[in-house]
Amino acid sequence: RFDLAFVIIWLYPLFLLAFLYDLMAGDRESGTLRLALSQGISPAGWLCRRALARSLPVLGLALVATLLAGSAGYELRLAVALAVVLIYGLFWATLAVAINAVSTSAASAASTLGAAWVALVLVAPTLINLAAESLYPTPSRPEPRVTCSRTPPARSCSAPFGPSIVANPRSNPKLLQRCLLGWPSFRARVPTPIAAATSPPTARSRFCN
Repeated sequence: RFDLAFVIIWLYPLFLLAFLYDLMAGDRESGTLRLALSQGISPAGWLCRRALARSLPVLGLALVATLLAGSAGYELRLAVALAVVLIYGLFWATLAVAINAVSTSAASAASTLGAAWVALVLVAPTLINLAAESLYPTPSRPEPRVTCSRTPPARSCSAPFGPSIVANPRSNPKLLQRCLLGWPSFRARVPTPIAAATSPPTARSRFCN
């Protein structure tokens, strides 16, 4: 998959620097610059014309690639992207021209521009990311809290006796004394004399003693 962002951020400056690293330093070494200046050409005008002639193809290709990557309905975003790509390219072209103006050789200009690319494209974003992580750390996911209860759950009256006692409470009246007859399922099945004899009048709980 073609990644336009990678090309624009990483490779686009490298292509510009490859075209512009010996813009003036190489001519100074070969003597071409002295010959051109002897004809009455100003150094600034000569440097700007050469920089424009070398950087225009790279700038044009970057703008065309950005334009082709855009989609219909996002004209405003596409215009902003084109402006950002153009400003980004002009920044690197201006940096190359400034370094060429003060460099004495093409090798020194190339090494200086390479160091600037490493510092601005590789080192600076990493340091900014580390600073942002230290100042505003990403919150970690909360660990689930598991609580254990040592108190066993209360058992209903039907749990220790099984379904037979619930279905036929007359079969074992003594076991019914352990449960309170306020529960509707027992009260509806137990006869009134047994309920009166086995159930205390104040007991209304639904759980076993």
